[in-house]
Amino acid sequence: MQIKAVSAGVSAVVIAILFLLAFGNLGQGRATAAGSAPVTVVNTPLPITGTLVPSQPFAVGGSGVTQDTLFAVDDFTVPAGKRLIVEMVAIQARVPAGDLASCGVTASAATGGDPTSYRFVTTPQGPVDGSTSASFVSNPPVRLYLGPGDELTWFCFRSNGTGFITFAWSISGYLVDV
Repeated sequence: MQIKAVSAGVSAVVIAILFLLAFGNLGQGRATAAGSAPVTVVNTPLPITGTLVPSQPFAVGGSGVTQDTLFAVDDFTVPAGKRLIVEMVAIQARVPAGDLASCGVTASAATGGDPTSYRFVTTPQGPVDGSTSASFVSNPPVRLYLGPGDELTWFCFRSNGTGFITFAWSISGYLVDV
């Protein structure tokens, strides 16, 4: 038992010494480096080069109703001499209760090539206005670049091809001259 008492006492002494070594100099002045000199920081403004391209705010949308089909689609063509930068897409689809909806956009270049599709997560909103139709919405922030004559096609698929599908879509962003 004496050995245990001695080792507990030695442990306490070692801990106290380590504590004093680690924290014993706190509050006793500031540390300096030998031969240190003052440092002067100068912030030199960097020149800004380039031209700010004026942009025009832009928004467009559409809506419609189809019956007994699996999908709905609508499109928009970028005006000549303009580039469209899309920053937000909003989509809503109303389908018969029990159907599911999957929506997105497809960008097709005026110069040809393969179109690029972007599917968005749709969130079910439940029954609409006390009716038996279900509403699905999506409004993700995006960054899409479309050139003059390029086409942006909005689409929405549903799980059942019977009954009506009501849809609405809008995009917003800005146009720049090219």
